Amino acid sequence: MLNLMQRSATWFGGRLKQVAGRSVILRRGPTATVTITGTVSLHAYTTIGDQGIEISVVADDWVFTASDLVIRGATIEPRDGDMIIESLEGFENKYQVLPVAGRPSVEWLDSSGLLLLVHSKRVERRK
Repeated sequence: MLNLMQRSATWFGGRLKQVAGRSVILRRGPTATVTITGTVSLHAYTTIGDQGIEISVVADDWVFTASDLVIRGATIEPRDGDMIIESLEGFENKYQVLPVAGRPSVEWLDSSGLLLLVHSKRVERRK
């Protein structure tokens, strides 16, 4: 049985998909693909570079619900190098999954593993 926080995360993930979700393709390698719904936002991260200088990095952060990542009984968790591909307003945008500012490329947003945060960088935009 889900507790209040788990029910809240499930509700939040569903509402987020409903009001701001985008259908995207998660591609691993040349052929492995799955279509899922996620939401994206820009987020600025800061880190300290090798010479002690503060560096600001902007990432395209995607939120996916864990239940959407279960395909034919197997969990497909994004990993470094995967591509997220979306078609938006006549453009095809490609985002590469990668770590950002010392953080791993994939992080859980909640302690129950219901919402997944995926860091990426847009690497291509074409008509």
